[in-house]
Order: sequence, then C-alpha cells, then structure tokens
Amino acid sequence: MTTTVAGLFDELYGATKEAIQNSKKPIIKRKLQRKFKAAYDSACSQIIDAEAELDKVRRNFDDIDINNILELKDTKIAAEETKKAIAEEYQIMFNEEMQTIE
Repeated sequence: MTTTVAGLFDELYGATKEAIQNSKKPIIKRKLQRKFKAAYDSACSQIIDAEAELDKVRRNFDDIDINNILELKDTKIAAEETKKAIAEEYQIMFNEEMQTIE
C-alpha cells in the first residue's frame, strides 16, 4: 500500500468550500505556479545583470572599484540563494520539483 503526500497547496485548498473551489483549483494553481516562476526568472535576471556589470567593472583597470565588485558579487550570491529558496518553496507548495530552463 502506498501513501500519497499532498503538497501544501492541496492541503490548504481542500479546507475551503470544496464544491465551488474545486472548479477554480486548476486556475489558481497555475496562477500560483506562474508567480513562483516569475520570481525565479527575476532572480535569474539579477544574476545575469550582476555578471555583466562585474565584467564591465573588472575591465576598468584605470579606476577599478573593489567595493562595487564586492557588492555585485554579493548581489549574485543573494540571487542564487533566492533561486534555491523559491525552488524549495515551490516543492513544499505543490509537492513537485519546479521545472526551470537554464
């Protein structure tokens, strides 16, 4: 016998008016999934922007700004951690791995 583990979304959604809510469930689920994916894409964009700016700052040999380099590296690290947190929350919410394109 196997036991099925429901995601947080399924558990919380089942606690409301079931008959009416079940008809809206797929739409709301897709809407939430899009929000998670948009947040993930935003973090990816932050990484790309930070990497491009880092490259630009590093090439400025005459007036290199070490503090700016460190800030950009921190931004990149924070965005990587944000991506990981978003994927973890998606797993908790939907009990499935987030599909990403990278």
